[in-house]
Amino acid sequence: MSAERKKSLITTINNQRKYSQVAKAAVLSSAMLARKNSSSRGAPGSAATFGARESIAAISDMLSTQHKKPVRSSYVESDRVEWALKIACTISMITVCLHTPRTIELFPPLTYIILAADFISVSIFMLDSVLRIHYEGIFRCDSSYLSNRWSQFSVFISIIHLLSFLLHCYQLIDKFFPFLQLNYRTWYGVIRSIRPFIIIRLIPLIVKFKLPKNRIEQLLKRSSQQVKNVTLFFVFFMTLYAIFGIQLFGRMDYHCVQPKTDPNNVTIMDLAIPDTMCAPEGIGGYECPAPMVCMQLNLNAKGEGFYGMFNDFGASVFTVYLAASEEGWVYVLYDCMDSLPSYLAFLYFCTLIFFLAWLVKNVFIAVITETFAEIRVQFSEMWQKKEVTLDEGFRKKLEKTDDGWRLIRLDGEVEAEGPKQKLQWMLRSMYFQCFVIIFVVLNAIGNAMFVYRHDETDVLRKHNFYLFEVGFTILFNVECIIKILCYGFRNFIRRGIFKFELILCLGSSLNCVKFFYDRNYFTYFQTFRLLRLIKASPILEDFVWKIFSPGKKLGGLVIFTIAFICCCSAISLQLFYSVPNLHHFRTFPQAFMSMFQIITQEGWTDFVVEVLRATDDNLVPFVALYFVAYHLFVTLIVLSLFVAVILDNLEMDEELKKVKQLKAREATTSMRSTLPWRLRVFEKFPTRPQMAVMRKADSDFPMPKVRGSFTHQFAVDHSLETTDVLDSDFEFPKRLMRSANKRKISKHGLTFRQVGSTSLRCSLNNLLEMSDRTRQSLSNSLSFLPHFTRSSGSLYPRKDALPKSRSMTGKFLQTAVRNKQFNMYSENGDLSRPSDSAPKKNAKQGEIDIRALQQKRQLAEITRNRIEEDMRENHPFFDRPLFLVGRASQLREFCKKLVHSKYDSQDDGINGGGKTKKRFKEIRALIGIMPYIDWAMATVTIVSCISMLFESPWPTTGENLVMNNGYLQIGDYFFVLAMTFELCVKIIANGLFFTPKAVVRDVGGVMNLFIYFTSVIFLAWMPKHVEINSLAQFLMICRAMRPLRIYTLVPHIRRVVLEFFRGFKEIVLVTILMIVVMFIFASFGVQIVGGKLAACNDPTISSRDNCTGVFWQKLFVTRLEVYGKDTEAMHPKIMVPRVWTNPRNFNFDHVGNAMLALFETLSFKGWNVIRDILWNRHGPWAVVFIHIYVFIGCMIGLTLFVGVVIANYTQNRGTALLTVDQRSGTT
Repeated sequence: MSAERKKSLITTINNQRKYSQVAKAAVLSSAMLARKNSSSRGAPGSAATFGARESIAAISDMLSTQHKKPVRSSYVESDRVEWALKIACTISMITVCLHTPRTIELFPPLTYIILAADFISVSIFMLDSVLRIHYEGIFRCDSSYLSNRWSQFSVFISIIHLLSFLLHCYQLIDKFFPFLQLNYRTWYGVIRSIRPFIIIRLIPLIVKFKLPKNRIEQLLKRSSQQVKNVTLFFVFFMTLYAIFGIQLFGRMDYHCVQPKTDPNNVTIMDLAIPDTMCAPEGIGGYECPAPMVCMQLNLNAKGEGFYGMFNDFGASVFTVYLAASEEGWVYVLYDCMDSLPSYLAFLYFCTLIFFLAWLVKNVFIAVITETFAEIRVQFSEMWQKKEVTLDEGFRKKLEKTDDGWRLIRLDGEVEAEGPKQKLQWMLRSMYFQCFVIIFVVLNAIGNAMFVYRHDETDVLRKHNFYLFEVGFTILFNVECIIKILCYGFRNFIRRGIFKFELILCLGSSLNCVKFFYDRNYFTYFQTFRLLRLIKASPILEDFVWKIFSPGKKLGGLVIFTIAFICCCSAISLQLFYSVPNLHHFRTFPQAFMSMFQIITQEGWTDFVVEVLRATDDNLVPFVALYFVAYHLFVTLIVLSLFVAVILDNLEMDEELKKVKQLKAREATTSMRSTLPWRLRVFEKFPTRPQMAVMRKADSDFPMPKVRGSFTHQFAVDHSLETTDVLDSDFEFPKRLMRSANKRKISKHGLTFRQVGSTSLRCSLNNLLEMSDRTRQSLSNSLSFLPHFTRSSGSLYPRKDALPKSRSMTGKFLQTAVRNKQFNMYSENGDLSRPSDSAPKKNAKQGEIDIRALQQKRQLAEITRNRIEEDMRENHPFFDRPLFLVGRASQLREFCKKLVHSKYDSQDDGINGGGKTKKRFKEIRALIGIMPYIDWAMATVTIVSCISMLFESPWPTTGENLVMNNGYLQIGDYFFVLAMTFELCVKIIANGLFFTPKAVVRDVGGVMNLFIYFTSVIFLAWMPKHVEINSLAQFLMICRAMRPLRIYTLVPHIRRVVLEFFRGFKEIVLVTILMIVVMFIFASFGVQIVGGKLAACNDPTISSRDNCTGVFWQKLFVTRLEVYGKDTEAMHPKIMVPRVWTNPRNFNFDHVGNAMLALFETLSFKGWNVIRDILWNRHGPWAVVFIHIYVFIGCMIGLTLFVGVVIANYTQNRGTALLTVDQRSGTT
């Protein structure tokens, strides 16, 4: 683009900014006038007053976001003071994370560095407070310093910092001058646990809100109210199940022990291996095998472990909450089943998991999602720039060219001349892009082929792989250098993707240095180069860009989550570092890993129980409350925020939604105008309309052949109540004419009308009028459709103008006609006119006429009905079940009534009365969702599945197998017979495949036939012996698909399944993205810990040469804290051989095993085991990558699946295109 054009564009922008002030003034004056008029017309609290308040709030919002430079009121508001406070807050946060005895023990000079840094931060805080008090006063007026809550909080934090600094000085004085006998205690440092809240003071210094204060308060009040309501809902169920637990289970302290065990002094030698709970005789629980006895043990709360106790209300609430987190609840379930009758524990815990773990958690996600959507609309200016500049805002401009509308870049890829122009053409070409993608794929294949075999060949393969990576690094560096030479460094560095490639090239180049390569310092850059695999698929690239391009939202949430974890880790560090026998909070990295583990919920119950056992008895309730509150916030609020942000990224802009709403109508219009492919097959055959011959006894001239449907209008059979014109058998007119003489003598004979010139004209007019009435009443067409007769425009149609079929008689037909007639009216009660639906000629630019689109939709639907009627008229085998059953045969009509008959739960008061009140409306509505035959088949299927539950391979004699038990075969015979009857009736009524409502018209119909034929074959065969991987076993597996029939029978369940599979494309994209992420981290794991995790199962042996012989291995006995559990001599052991091997359930010897291990961690299961082994065998540096992977793969990747499913569900529901205001209006 030329320089003159850029200058003109900048001039236009400046002019627009000048006119914006005038526009704001006009809006202000109009809003004031609206407020005046509303106040004069409406009373306080009316809708007019509410609208005025909204307009004033919008004006204040507009004025608050004006682009004007704020005026500094005093020296305390200067930029230097703000930067000094930011530095002081950061220093304070760093020093409080480092101030632990273990950290100072590792690096003793750190204590003086912390003291100096604390002195600087405390000085800044105190100086800021003194200056503000001096300028604003303390209690002088309402605007004094201490009248503001933020100022009160600042003073409080400053005092805490001062006390912490004095406490540190007190500690050093006691250390260097012990003769003073100051007696410093380590638990004095608990006062430093308040210092991490300094991050709250740092937030307003970094994040600037542009909305007015009242609007922010309104949003926070509304969102907090919704969260409060859901929290009360959660607390209600917690309290309810806690009370139920006390009443049902109470104290469960019966264990299987040795006969002579002292219940007050239990040792580990007295317990069973493993420890098992029991019930006294007669209660119905587990009975101990001889010679063990069931005895009640006297253990305290620490001995029992807190989790699984229902002794009192507090312990019961704690147990219920931990079980609701779905971590370790099965062990409590088994303990309750052993202590009491199993059905009590089964019902209690199944309903607990359903309500607390599933229902309440999803309600939290829904509430947070909707709240975040409202906040996003109000705070949208925080994520998009209001200051428009040429370099940042106008990177692209939409211009109309000869080829159409195109996006023109204003600042990048400037056209060059000479050799650079050829380079630019080469870089932009598809061949070069494919060339780069091929090399990225080859690099990924090379990483996947590397494997460790734990022998002498590993060294040679490692060296060859090093040369392989050096070659690819040189290749990608050459690509980066060519791009820099082509575009210039300034234009190159502006592009985000080029920045990413440059960082990867620099890091990969450093990784090629042998010193860094052996220590894996820069391996991240080498493995993350595989992220360029995403560009191999444009669809996947667009999807990833859609999710992660709004970096301020997702990136801000990631920063908030990490900052919150760091703050809570620092608090926990200062609270628990002095607790004896507790190693989780010795240093900040250990505290961070512990608090991060609670977010993932993997093993967090064991961690909390260990902390509670190490804590003083008086502080146990407060410590439990602290960890429960942290877990509640991070799992229900923070994780729900991730889902909300991802859903918000998947959503479209508010203005784009309005356009998409109209485009969606157009797409629906185009789809409804065609028939399914299984019906379009009749278009390949020549048309054969059925003709009828009219014979007249008193005439010698032959009558010409006419269409059977036309002839049918002039023949009335009194034996039938009505005549179905549109749905008649193609042979019926011929058969009717030939048998006319015979049927005259019957009771209900056939009558012919005399056809003359007048009667012929009248019959044709009646026929055309009948067509108009039928289209207006039975279709979704509007009244603006063309009419064929003069009298067809009357408001009320005649009774004989609507032909009734055998399937549409009585109340159903009258209701359908009445509903269709009501649709012909507009909202004000007038009849719809063509002028109301005609396209607008004076439509504004960018406005799409909704009425025109509605007209197209109706016409498309009529077109589809016309095509179907033409096929029914011209193709004799169309809409004939199995090509044998007639269209209007009595057998088919009877089967239709049998298939489609169902309970009508709607009573609209047809005979002039109002709607009658019925009892049990919910039950009646439930019965009316399916026809009677589907209800019968659903019942038969459920009974058959219940019968299958009693099948068991035990005992091995086979008496509980279906082929050897006649009682179990009854369910199969009953199911096959019932399904045979169902399929026969439905096929006769609706057809098998080539009919509009065929039985096999989707995947559900194919699945029904598959289930039926496999059941029939297995029942006819009934093999007595089933081999592994045999046909008989395959048929038995197919029998297990029988419950899927419920999905095809129940319409609501079928709709949910269809909506899920409609989003299959997005689910596949998320799956591919997760596979790429797993492959990247698996490659990294292979390079840093591959071949290095093998160790001896005897922890006392460190070398492979000495890992021989046998040793005594401890056995797991109990979770109770009993005497002898930690004693080497008393703990039960077993002698096992020493083996040098990888960890039991994972290794990183090649990419396949590494991806399997990382896939397991996606479910938050087993990742802490990987973390502990990596920490013990390779130090803290090897642990970093597993935390990054869990954060990216689990907290972001898995929420992507949730977000995609929710977004797809709302899209199929029709609410995805609704704006936030429209969505709140519909609710």
